Amino acid sequence: MKKKIIIFLIFCLLIVLGILGYLYLSNKDNADMVIYGNIYTGIDGETTSEALAIKDGKYIYVGNKDDVKKYIGKNTEVLDYPEGLVLSGFTDTHTHVTPSFGVSEYDINIGEATSLEEYKEIITKYVNENPDKTMYIGRGWNYMLFENSTPTKDILDEIVPDKPVFIKSNDGHAAWVNSKMLELTKVTKDTEDPIGGKIEKDEDGNPNGCLRDAAMDLYVKPNIEPYSVEQYKNLILKAQDFYASLGYTSYIEVFVEADKTNYNIYKAYEELDKENKLKLRTQGAWNVSNNENSVDDVKKLIEYKEESKGGMFELTDIKIFMDGVAETKTAYFSEPYADDKTNYGADRWPSEDDFNKLVDCIVLANKNDMVVHFHAIGDAAITKALDAVEQARKEYVNPKIHNVITHLETVKDSDISRFKDLDIVVAANLSWGCIVEDLYQTVEVAHLGEERAFKAYPYKSVLDAGTVVSLATDYPAGSVVSPIAGYLVAVTRNATDDEELARDASQKMTVDEALKAVTYGGAYQMRQESYRGTIEVGKKADLIVLDNNIMKNHNVSAVDTKVLRTMVDGVTIYEK
Repeated sequence: MKKKIIIFLIFCLLIVLGILGYLYLSNKDNADMVIYGNIYTGIDGETTSEALAIKDGKYIYVGNKDDVKKYIGKNTEVLDYPEGLVLSGFTDTHTHVTPSFGVSEYDINIGEATSLEEYKEIITKYVNENPDKTMYIGRGWNYMLFENSTPTKDILDEIVPDKPVFIKSNDGHAAWVNSKMLELTKVTKDTEDPIGGKIEKDEDGNPNGCLRDAAMDLYVKPNIEPYSVEQYKNLILKAQDFYASLGYTSYIEVFVEADKTNYNIYKAYEELDKENKLKLRTQGAWNVSNNENSVDDVKKLIEYKEESKGGMFELTDIKIFMDGVAETKTAYFSEPYADDKTNYGADRWPSEDDFNKLVDCIVLANKNDMVVHFHAIGDAAITKALDAVEQARKEYVNPKIHNVITHLETVKDSDISRFKDLDIVVAANLSWGCIVEDLYQTVEVAHLGEERAFKAYPYKSVLDAGTVVSLATDYPAGSVVSPIAGYLVAVTRNATDDEELARDASQKMTVDEALKAVTYGGAYQMRQESYRGTIEVGKKADLIVLDNNIMKNHNVSAVDTKVLRTMVDGVTIYEK
């Protein structure tokens, strides 16, 4: 009897195993999700498709509607988007999105105001509502609202005569301070301009309340208490939700403040990563300045890179400023400013020793698998960055590294081919390639002259020379954060229906070139192109769904295109 029971149990076990085996075999190819729609794959020669299937966070099929049906099981989620567009997620390769949320959350935000009177009202209201603060911090003033792009201390002194005030410009390259802040910084008429910066002074030689670029970094920022790690964690989570709603699945956050600020935001990312709370793939870029500690700073960042390996966040880039910005006449050009014939701008690495130190930083970073991420606006700054990379590559070449230059307002014709030759990615501010009527005449043409202003941001030229181009917003310094707006300007070189306002139509990208820049280009820059950036079998399902097919509809109204869904690793992180 006992033997019969054992045989019966074995028979039952075999039946159960058979059923489980059948269920496994019948379901092993079933997708977790199937999507029908207009799919932009980004693959050369086969850029569009009708359907895709996702399993375990990866694409297991990309092709036609009929053949995808074999991947549909009873538990497969099937989505159909007959209108709009499905494509890889957008990547922002140069942003300051997290601190931008801090301005609204904790500080004075005058970025939306359009007049000096509004500035005064917002600042006064904030001061009255926060009487216990020992210092007032803010951001957002516009150069165009002040004579010579220079706000002065007397305006702030009227509102806050007894406490320090520091308000950064909308692009973050200049400080507007009051008399109390000048006292705190110990900046006087005898204080000299640092390399790459300027202390604006009145007719008597006294500081007038405006400090630009390195002068702000050196004298003002060390007196500012940064947000705490916990505050940054709150801001990062808000920033990631915001970016997901715009269709971003990844970004590079650039840390450019004082050392303690950079460390706090770095630790916030690290803690959130360990807590599995980050939704987007994120890399960090940490600023290294020209000072006696530059090389040692790079060594410290290499340690942080090793510490942050794995997960959704990693410190990967070293950020280096080669110059300032044209608005403050600190961008470094080979020809002088049109309205200031003796001024060529500010070279942040002016001497031979400085240049050699820069080369040492590049070699050290690249040897340790870190990217050097240059800010360069003027053509002379770009040439020097290219020269430094060329010299560094004589000492060491890391085939896994693509160094990066961002912004590129003007580029010498002789430098166009050098980006490809030196394996440099151009992180392009695509939305800056149009003419914004007021800004164009009062700032760009005034400072640079008509020809330089019109030919600015030659991203198509570097693309045609074989360079990989990605999308960089520089948000909030670049006020346009929408990746769709960047794509549309890349295709049209315009932000209006008026063709006369298009900037240099020879720089228009094709639809395919622009879509690759905002998707694949960013994956390539972040060295993740092997597993994302295109929609093809085996790659991670980082994708977005738009309600408008921007491949066909790329007129001005297309900027109103909405993101319906954003996915990372096949998981929906945003749904409208």
